[in-house]
Amino acid sequence: MPQWTEAQRQAIDARNSETLVSAAAGSGKTAVLIEHVLTLLREGGRVDRLLIITFTRAAAAELRERLLNALSAEAASNRHLRRQMPAMRRAHISTLHVFCHDVIRRHFQASDVDPLAKIGETTMLEPLLTRAVDESMEELCASEDPEDMALVEQYGDAQIVSMARDLYAFLRAQADPTHWLEEKLADPAGEGAKPYLLLLRKEALMSLEGAMQLCDQGLKVTEQPGGPDYLSSTLENDRLIVESLAAEIRADRPVPGAVKFANRPRAPKDGAYDPVLSDRCVELRERVKELVKEAQSMLPGDLAEARAEVAYTLPALRALCRMVQAIDRRYAQYKEERNLLDYNDLEHKALQALSEESVRQDVASQFDAIFVDEYQDVSAIQEAVVRRVHNENNRLFMVGDVKQSIYRFRL
Repeated sequence: MPQWTEAQRQAIDARNSETLVSAAAGSGKTAVLIEHVLTLLREGGRVDRLLIITFTRAAAAELRERLLNALSAEAASNRHLRRQMPAMRRAHISTLHVFCHDVIRRHFQASDVDPLAKIGETTMLEPLLTRAVDESMEELCASEDPEDMALVEQYGDAQIVSMARDLYAFLRAQADPTHWLEEKLADPAGEGAKPYLLLLRKEALMSLEGAMQLCDQGLKVTEQPGGPDYLSSTLENDRLIVESLAAEIRADRPVPGAVKFANRPRAPKDGAYDPVLSDRCVELRERVKELVKEAQSMLPGDLAEARAEVAYTLPALRALCRMVQAIDRRYAQYKEERNLLDYNDLEHKALQALSEESVRQDVASQFDAIFVDEYQDVSAIQEAVVRRVHNENNRLFMVGDVKQSIYRFRL
Protein backbone atom coordinates (compact mmCIF):
# COMPACT_ATOMS: atom_id res chain seq x y z
CA MET A 1 0.00 0.00 0.00
CA PRO A 2 1.32 3.51 -0.80
CA GLN A 3 2.35 5.75 2.06
CA TRP A 4 -0.05 8.66 1.80
CA THR A 5 0.73 12.08 3.22
CA GLU A 6 -1.70 13.61 5.70
CA ALA A 7 -3.09 15.96 3.02
CA GLN A 8 -3.52 13.10 0.56
CA ARG A 9 -5.26 10.99 3.18
CA GLN A 10 -7.68 13.85 3.94
CA ALA A 11 -8.57 14.04 0.23
CA ILE A 12 -9.01 10.27 -0.02
CA ASP A 13 -11.28 10.17 3.02
CA ALA A 14 -13.30 13.29 2.13
CA ARG A 15 -17.04 12.67 1.74
CA ASN A 16 -18.21 16.22 1.08
CA SER A 17 -20.88 16.97 -1.48
CA GLU A 18 -18.14 18.82 -3.38
CA THR A 19 -14.39 18.38 -2.99
CA LEU A 20 -11.63 20.18 -4.91
CA VAL A 21 -8.11 18.79 -4.49
CA SER A 22 -5.49 21.29 -5.64
CA ALA A 23 -1.83 20.30 -5.91
CA ALA A 24 1.13 20.83 -8.21
CA ALA A 25 2.11 18.61 -11.13
CA GLY A 26 3.69 15.31 -10.10
CA SER A 27 2.25 15.37 -6.58
CA GLY A 28 0.03 12.31 -7.08
CA LYS A 29 -3.34 13.91 -7.75
CA THR A 30 -4.51 11.16 -10.08
CA ALA A 31 -3.28 8.50 -7.65
CA VAL A 32 -5.37 10.18 -4.94
CA LEU A 33 -8.39 10.19 -7.26
CA ILE A 34 -7.98 6.47 -7.95
CA GLU A 35 -7.58 5.68 -4.25
CA HIS A 36 -10.69 7.75 -3.48
CA VAL A 37 -12.60 5.68 -6.05
CA LEU A 38 -11.28 2.49 -4.50
CA THR A 39 -12.35 3.54 -1.01
CA LEU A 40 -15.89 4.12 -2.31
CA LEU A 41 -15.87 0.67 -3.89
CA ARG A 42 -14.53 -0.91 -0.68
CA GLU A 43 -17.45 0.72 1.11
CA GLY A 44 -19.89 -1.02 -1.21
CA GLY A 45 -20.05 1.37 -4.14
CA ARG A 46 -20.47 0.20 -7.73
CA VAL A 47 -17.99 1.17 -10.42
CA ASP A 48 -20.74 1.45 -13.04
CA ARG A 49 -22.40 4.12 -10.86
CA LEU A 50 -19.38 6.43 -11.09
CA LEU A 51 -18.66 9.06 -13.75
CA ILE A 52 -14.95 9.75 -14.20
CA ILE A 53 -14.02 12.56 -16.59
CA THR A 54 -10.54 13.01 -18.05
CA PHE A 55 -9.29 15.27 -20.83
CA THR A 56 -7.70 12.87 -23.32
CA ARG A 57 -8.57 9.39 -24.52
CA ALA A 58 -5.09 8.24 -23.53
CA ALA A 59 -5.59 9.52 -19.98
CA ALA A 60 -8.97 7.77 -19.79
CA ALA A 61 -7.45 4.49 -20.98
CA GLU A 62 -4.57 4.78 -18.49
CA LEU A 63 -6.93 5.57 -15.62
CA ARG A 64 -9.15 2.62 -16.51
CA GLU A 65 -6.11 0.32 -16.59
CA ARG A 66 -4.76 1.59 -13.27
CA LEU A 67 -8.15 1.18 -11.62
CA LEU A 68 -8.53 -2.35 -13.01
CA ASN A 69 -5.05 -3.31 -11.78
CA ALA A 70 -5.86 -1.95 -8.32
CA LEU A 71 -9.09 -3.95 -8.23
CA SER A 72 -7.25 -7.09 -9.34
CA ALA A 73 -4.76 -6.72 -6.52
CA GLU A 74 -7.56 -6.76 -3.91
CA ALA A 75 -10.15 -8.96 -5.62
CA ALA A 76 -8.95 -12.22 -4.09
CA SER A 77 -9.80 -11.09 -0.57
CA ASN A 78 -12.89 -9.00 -1.33
CA ARG A 79 -15.96 -10.50 -3.06
CA HIS A 80 -17.57 -7.12 -3.76
CA LEU A 81 -14.43 -5.80 -5.45
CA ARG A 82 -14.21 -9.02 -7.45
CA ARG A 83 -17.71 -8.35 -8.78
CA GLN A 84 -16.65 -4.87 -9.90
CA MET A 85 -14.04 -6.20 -12.31
CA PRO A 86 -16.45 -7.34 -15.06
CA ALA A 87 -18.44 -4.14 -14.45
CA MET A 88 -15.37 -2.15 -15.50
CA ARG A 89 -16.49 -2.70 -19.11
CA ARG A 90 -19.52 -0.53 -18.34
CA ALA A 91 -17.63 2.03 -16.25
CA HIS A 92 -18.12 5.62 -17.38
CA ILE A 93 -14.46 6.59 -17.69
CA SER A 94 -14.06 8.92 -20.65
CA THR A 95 -13.36 12.39 -21.92
CA LEU A 96 -16.04 15.00 -21.37
CA HIS A 97 -16.77 15.01 -25.11
CA VAL A 98 -17.51 11.28 -25.10
CA PHE A 99 -19.85 11.80 -22.15
CA CYS A 100 -21.58 14.72 -23.93
CA HIS A 101 -22.00 12.56 -27.03
CA ASP A 102 -23.65 9.87 -24.93
CA VAL A 103 -26.08 12.43 -23.48
CA ILE A 104 -26.93 13.69 -26.97
CA ARG A 105 -27.52 10.19 -28.35
CA ARG A 106 -29.83 9.26 -25.47
CA HIS A 107 -31.69 12.58 -25.53
CA PHE A 108 -31.37 13.69 -29.14
CA GLN A 109 -34.80 15.32 -29.14
CA ALA A 110 -33.97 17.55 -26.17
CA SER A 111 -30.60 18.41 -27.70
CA ASP A 112 -32.16 19.14 -31.10
CA VAL A 113 -29.63 16.94 -32.90
CA ASP A 114 -30.13 14.45 -35.71
CA PRO A 115 -29.28 11.06 -34.14
CA LEU A 116 -27.38 10.21 -37.35
CA ALA A 117 -25.15 13.29 -37.10
CA LYS A 118 -21.42 12.53 -37.03
CA ILE A 119 -18.49 14.21 -35.33
CA GLY A 120 -16.45 15.79 -38.12
CA GLU A 121 -12.73 15.35 -38.49
CA THR A 122 -10.54 18.45 -38.41
CA THR A 123 -9.76 17.97 -42.11
CA MET A 124 -13.50 18.27 -42.82
CA LEU A 125 -14.37 21.05 -40.37
CA GLU A 126 -11.46 23.46 -40.77
CA PRO A 127 -12.23 24.24 -44.46
CA LEU A 128 -15.84 24.99 -43.47
CA LEU A 129 -14.74 27.37 -40.73
CA THR A 130 -12.21 29.01 -43.04
CA ARG A 131 -14.94 29.51 -45.64
CA ALA A 132 -17.21 31.11 -43.03
CA VAL A 133 -14.38 33.42 -41.91
CA ASP A 134 -13.42 34.41 -45.46
CA GLU A 135 -17.01 35.14 -46.48
CA SER A 136 -17.63 37.17 -43.31
CA MET A 137 -14.40 39.10 -43.96
CA GLU A 138 -15.51 39.88 -47.51
CA GLU A 139 -18.86 41.08 -46.20
CA LEU A 140 -17.09 43.31 -43.66
CA CYS A 141 -14.83 44.90 -46.28
CA ALA A 142 -17.79 45.63 -48.56
CA SER A 143 -19.84 47.21 -45.77
CA GLU A 144 -20.39 50.95 -45.54
CA ASP A 145 -21.48 50.79 -41.91
CA PRO A 146 -19.36 53.30 -39.90
CA GLU A 147 -18.45 50.74 -37.25
CA ASP A 148 -17.43 48.15 -39.85
CA MET A 149 -15.35 50.80 -41.60
CA ALA A 150 -13.69 51.70 -38.30
CA LEU A 151 -12.62 48.09 -37.81
CA VAL A 152 -11.18 47.88 -41.32
CA GLU A 153 -9.37 51.22 -40.95
CA GLN A 154 -7.85 50.47 -37.56
CA TYR A 155 -6.61 46.94 -38.25
CA GLY A 156 -5.13 44.97 -41.12
CA ASP A 157 -7.00 42.06 -42.70
CA ALA A 158 -4.77 39.44 -41.08
CA GLN A 159 -5.25 41.08 -37.65
CA ILE A 160 -9.02 41.12 -38.05
CA VAL A 161 -9.13 37.47 -39.07
CA SER A 162 -6.88 36.52 -36.14
CA MET A 163 -8.98 38.50 -33.64
CA ALA A 164 -12.21 37.07 -35.03
CA ARG A 165 -10.95 33.50 -34.77
CA ASP A 166 -9.67 34.06 -31.23
CA LEU A 167 -12.94 35.65 -30.12
CA TYR A 168 -14.95 32.91 -31.78
CA ALA A 169 -12.96 30.19 -30.01
CA PHE A 170 -13.33 32.01 -26.68
CA LEU A 171 -17.08 32.50 -27.06
CA ARG A 172 -17.64 28.85 -27.97
CA ALA A 173 -16.05 27.92 -24.63
CA GLN A 174 -18.67 29.95 -22.74
CA ALA A 175 -21.88 28.39 -21.50
CA ASP A 176 -23.98 31.21 -23.03
CA PRO A 177 -21.89 33.05 -25.65
CA THR A 178 -24.63 35.52 -26.63
CA HIS A 179 -25.30 36.59 -23.03
CA TRP A 180 -21.56 36.86 -22.32
CA LEU A 181 -21.08 39.12 -25.34
CA GLU A 182 -24.07 41.34 -24.58
CA GLU A 183 -23.01 41.72 -20.96
CA LYS A 184 -19.49 42.76 -21.88
CA LEU A 185 -20.66 45.29 -24.48
CA ALA A 186 -23.23 46.91 -22.19
CA ASP A 187 -22.49 50.60 -21.50
CA PRO A 188 -18.73 50.35 -22.08
CA ALA A 189 -18.26 54.02 -22.97
CA GLY A 190 -19.51 55.46 -19.67
CA GLU A 191 -19.27 53.70 -16.31
CA GLY A 192 -18.19 50.62 -18.23
CA ALA A 193 -14.69 52.06 -18.33
CA LYS A 194 -14.39 51.15 -14.64
CA PRO A 195 -14.95 47.42 -15.23
CA TYR A 196 -12.53 47.69 -18.14
CA LEU A 197 -9.90 49.17 -15.86
CA LEU A 198 -10.62 46.50 -13.24
CA LEU A 199 -10.23 43.83 -15.92
CA LEU A 200 -6.84 45.21 -16.93
CA ARG A 201 -5.75 45.24 -13.29
CA LYS A 202 -6.94 41.66 -12.89
CA GLU A 203 -4.97 40.65 -15.98
CA ALA A 204 -1.89 42.44 -14.64
CA LEU A 205 -2.24 40.71 -11.27
CA MET A 206 -2.53 37.35 -13.01
CA SER A 207 0.77 38.03 -14.78
CA LEU A 208 2.39 39.00 -11.48
CA GLU A 209 0.97 35.88 -9.78
CA GLY A 210 2.62 33.87 -12.54
CA ALA A 211 5.89 35.74 -11.98
CA MET A 212 5.80 34.91 -8.26
CA GLN A 213 5.20 31.26 -9.05
CA LEU A 214 8.21 31.26 -11.36
CA CYS A 215 10.33 32.81 -8.59
CA ASP A 216 9.20 30.00 -6.28
CA GLN A 217 10.09 27.43 -8.94
CA GLY A 218 13.54 28.98 -9.26
CA LEU A 219 14.07 28.89 -5.50
CA LYS A 220 13.16 25.19 -5.46
CA VAL A 221 15.72 24.59 -8.20
CA THR A 222 18.42 26.25 -6.08
CA GLU A 223 17.61 23.84 -3.24
CA GLN A 224 18.18 20.73 -5.35
CA PRO A 225 21.47 18.79 -5.10
CA GLY A 226 23.91 20.73 -7.25
CA GLY A 227 21.46 23.61 -7.45
CA PRO A 228 22.80 27.16 -7.91
CA ASP A 229 22.25 28.32 -4.34
CA TYR A 230 24.27 31.47 -5.11
CA LEU A 231 21.12 32.69 -6.94
CA SER A 232 18.79 32.23 -3.95
CA SER A 233 19.03 35.76 -2.59
CA THR A 234 18.62 37.22 -6.09
CA LEU A 235 15.43 35.23 -6.68
CA GLU A 236 14.14 36.17 -3.24
CA ASN A 237 14.68 39.86 -4.04
CA ASP A 238 12.96 39.38 -7.40
CA ARG A 239 9.95 37.95 -5.62
CA LEU A 240 9.85 40.89 -3.21
CA ILE A 241 9.81 43.28 -6.17
CA VAL A 242 6.92 41.40 -7.79
CA GLU A 243 5.02 41.25 -4.49
CA SER A 244 5.47 45.00 -4.07
CA LEU A 245 4.09 45.69 -7.58
CA ALA A 246 1.09 43.45 -6.91
CA ALA A 247 0.44 45.27 -3.63
CA GLU A 248 0.47 48.63 -5.43
CA ILE A 249 -2.09 47.40 -7.96
CA ARG A 250 -4.35 45.92 -5.27
CA ALA A 251 -4.19 49.24 -3.40
CA ASP A 252 -5.17 51.08 -6.61
CA ARG A 253 -1.89 53.00 -6.67
CA PRO A 254 0.13 53.71 -9.85
CA VAL A 255 2.96 51.29 -10.51
CA PRO A 256 6.45 52.62 -11.32
CA GLY A 257 7.22 53.08 -14.99
CA ALA A 258 10.49 51.17 -14.77
CA VAL A 259 11.43 48.29 -12.51
CA LYS A 260 15.08 47.67 -11.71
CA PHE A 261 16.07 44.05 -11.13
CA ALA A 262 19.48 43.36 -9.59
CA ASN A 263 22.23 42.07 -11.83
CA ARG A 264 22.73 38.34 -11.66
CA PRO A 265 25.75 37.42 -9.48
CA ARG A 266 28.62 35.58 -11.07
CA ALA A 267 28.78 31.84 -10.55
CA PRO A 268 31.40 30.62 -8.05
CA LYS A 269 34.57 29.35 -9.69
CA ASP A 270 34.63 26.15 -7.65
CA GLY A 271 32.04 24.61 -10.01
CA ALA A 272 30.09 22.98 -7.20
CA TYR A 273 26.81 23.35 -9.03
CA ASP A 274 24.98 21.85 -11.97
CA PRO A 275 25.14 24.20 -14.99
CA VAL A 276 21.83 22.80 -16.27
CA LEU A 277 20.09 23.83 -13.05
CA SER A 278 21.80 27.21 -13.19
CA ASP A 279 20.56 27.78 -16.74
CA ARG A 280 17.07 26.80 -15.63
CA CYS A 281 17.11 29.47 -12.93
CA VAL A 282 18.32 32.05 -15.42
CA GLU A 283 15.51 31.12 -17.84
CA LEU A 284 12.90 31.39 -15.08
CA ARG A 285 14.26 34.77 -14.03
CA GLU A 286 14.06 36.13 -17.59
CA ARG A 287 10.47 34.98 -17.82
CA VAL A 288 9.73 36.76 -14.52
CA LYS A 289 11.02 40.01 -16.05
CA GLU A 290 8.86 39.47 -19.15
CA LEU A 291 5.74 38.95 -17.05
CA VAL A 292 6.44 42.11 -15.05
CA LYS A 293 6.76 44.13 -18.28
CA GLU A 294 3.57 42.53 -19.54
CA ALA A 295 1.74 43.54 -16.37
CA GLN A 296 2.98 47.11 -16.57
CA SER A 297 1.97 47.45 -20.21
CA MET A 298 -1.64 46.54 -19.38
CA LEU A 299 -2.30 49.40 -17.01
CA PRO A 300 -3.55 52.75 -18.27
CA GLY A 301 -2.74 55.76 -16.14
CA ASP A 302 -6.25 56.46 -14.79
CA LEU A 303 -9.96 56.14 -15.40
CA ALA A 304 -9.99 58.98 -17.94
CA GLU A 305 -7.37 57.22 -20.03
CA ALA A 306 -9.27 53.94 -19.74
CA ARG A 307 -12.48 55.67 -20.81
CA ALA A 308 -10.70 57.18 -23.83
CA GLU A 309 -9.34 53.77 -24.85
CA VAL A 310 -12.79 52.21 -24.58
CA ALA A 311 -14.44 54.99 -26.54
CA TYR A 312 -11.86 54.73 -29.33
CA THR A 313 -12.04 50.94 -29.70
CA LEU A 314 -15.79 50.51 -29.12
CA PRO A 315 -17.02 50.94 -32.73
CA ALA A 316 -14.45 48.50 -34.06
CA LEU A 317 -15.20 46.10 -31.20
CA ARG A 318 -18.90 46.07 -32.01
CA ALA A 319 -18.11 45.42 -35.67
CA LEU A 320 -15.80 42.56 -34.70
CA CYS A 321 -18.52 41.02 -32.53
CA ARG A 322 -21.02 41.18 -35.39
CA MET A 323 -18.46 39.57 -37.68
CA VAL A 324 -17.94 36.73 -35.21
CA GLN A 325 -21.70 36.20 -34.98
CA ALA A 326 -21.82 36.04 -38.78
CA ILE A 327 -19.02 33.46 -38.75
CA ASP A 328 -20.95 31.40 -36.23
CA ARG A 329 -24.14 31.45 -38.32
CA ARG A 330 -22.35 30.49 -41.53
CA TYR A 331 -20.24 27.77 -39.92
CA ALA A 332 -23.33 26.28 -38.21
CA GLN A 333 -25.16 26.26 -41.55
CA TYR A 334 -22.31 24.52 -43.36
CA LYS A 335 -22.07 21.86 -40.62
CA GLU A 336 -25.84 21.31 -40.64
CA GLU A 337 -25.86 20.84 -44.42
CA ARG A 338 -23.37 17.99 -43.98
CA ASN A 339 -24.93 16.66 -40.74
CA LEU A 340 -21.67 17.25 -38.86
CA LEU A 341 -20.88 18.26 -35.28
CA ASP A 342 -17.66 19.61 -33.81
CA TYR A 343 -16.51 19.18 -30.21
CA ASN A 344 -17.95 22.53 -29.13
CA ASP A 345 -21.31 21.40 -30.55
CA LEU A 346 -21.18 18.33 -28.31
CA GLU A 347 -20.79 20.55 -25.24
CA HIS A 348 -23.47 23.06 -26.22
CA LYS A 349 -25.99 20.43 -27.33
CA ALA A 350 -25.44 18.35 -24.20
CA LEU A 351 -25.92 21.47 -22.07
CA GLN A 352 -29.10 22.23 -24.01
CA ALA A 353 -30.46 18.75 -23.29
CA LEU A 354 -29.46 18.96 -19.62
CA SER A 355 -31.37 22.24 -19.34
CA GLU A 356 -34.56 20.18 -19.39
CA GLU A 357 -35.25 19.04 -15.84
CA SER A 358 -36.40 15.56 -16.86
CA VAL A 359 -33.17 14.97 -18.80
CA ARG A 360 -31.07 16.38 -16.01
CA GLN A 361 -32.69 14.11 -13.43
CA ASP A 362 -32.36 11.08 -15.69
CA VAL A 363 -28.64 11.62 -16.29
CA ALA A 364 -27.81 12.62 -12.70
CA SER A 365 -29.65 9.59 -11.30
CA GLN A 366 -27.17 7.28 -13.05
CA PHE A 367 -24.27 8.37 -10.85
CA ASP A 368 -23.46 8.23 -7.16
CA ALA A 369 -20.26 10.24 -7.64
CA ILE A 370 -18.64 12.36 -10.35
CA PHE A 371 -14.87 12.70 -10.70
CA VAL A 372 -13.03 15.29 -12.78
CA ASP A 373 -9.30 14.98 -13.42
CA GLU A 374 -7.14 17.98 -14.50
CA TYR A 375 -9.83 20.38 -13.31
CA GLN A 376 -7.76 23.44 -14.26
CA ASP A 377 -8.44 22.61 -17.92
CA VAL A 378 -12.23 22.83 -17.54
CA SER A 379 -13.80 25.61 -19.64
CA ALA A 380 -16.88 27.57 -18.61
CA ILE A 381 -19.24 25.43 -20.67
CA GLN A 382 -17.64 22.18 -19.48
CA GLU A 383 -18.07 23.39 -15.91
CA ALA A 384 -21.73 24.08 -16.67
CA VAL A 385 -22.22 20.54 -18.03
CA VAL A 386 -20.65 18.98 -14.93
CA ARG A 387 -22.75 21.18 -12.64
CA ARG A 388 -25.94 20.09 -14.40
CA VAL A 389 -25.14 16.43 -13.66
CA HIS A 390 -24.15 17.08 -10.03
CA ASN A 391 -27.05 17.29 -7.59
CA GLU A 392 -27.88 16.63 -3.93
CA ASN A 393 -27.88 12.86 -4.54
CA ASN A 394 -24.35 12.49 -5.85
CA ARG A 395 -20.89 13.78 -4.93
CA LEU A 396 -18.45 15.82 -7.02
CA PHE A 397 -14.72 15.20 -6.59
CA MET A 398 -12.26 17.28 -8.63
CA VAL A 399 -8.46 17.26 -8.78
CA GLY A 400 -6.16 19.71 -10.51
CA ASP A 401 -3.42 22.29 -10.25
CA VAL A 402 -5.56 25.37 -9.69
CA LYS A 403 -2.52 27.69 -9.85
CA GLN A 404 -2.09 26.71 -13.51
CA SER A 405 -5.46 28.29 -14.26
CA ILE A 406 -3.76 31.70 -14.43
CA TYR A 407 -2.39 30.93 -17.89
CA ARG A 408 -4.15 32.70 -20.75
CA PHE A 409 -4.21 29.65 -23.06
CA ARG A 410 -6.67 28.11 -20.58
CA LEU A 411 -9.15 30.91 -21.45
